[in-house]
Amino acid sequence: MNTSEFLSQLSATELKLAQALAIFNQPAAPRAISQTIRPFAPELSLEQVTAHLADLSARYPDCVYVERDHYFFGPDDRLPILDTLDLGEPSDYYEAGEPPFTRYVFLLYVGQDIYGGLEHRASTALMADRAALPAVGEEARGPPSTICNPS
Repeated sequence: MNTSEFLSQLSATELKLAQALAIFNQPAAPRAISQTIRPFAPELSLEQVTAHLADLSARYPDCVYVERDHYFFGPDDRLPILDTLDLGEPSDYYEAGEPPFTRYVFLLYVGQDIYGGLEHRASTALMADRAALPAVGEEARGPPSTICNPS
């Protein structure tokens, strides 16, 4: 079965799952697919996503592969599925005009010889090297995207 035949047989929900799965360029766990599709199908629980993926791989074993509970498409199937995404479709609530939070918190830990961070749904935790930040009254070094200077 070719990709266009596969796509023509999918329900609207299955198509959204296929599109979410095609975004990954590697095998993906149902939890990752569930998180990816949540803004577009909030009614689907993780259990429902898992059941749909198992059903798709059973019905279309030549299109939807599963390995160690991770699902994926073959390299020739991903791009045609990605082509079914509407251009300009909001990728998250923010682009749709609905921020997913009412408060966003920035946590900054400054130390010596450290860097990194972790982004959450409603917060960001960052670590920065003290030497990378400007001293009080000093001009910021680097582009504005890397140094925040609220003057």
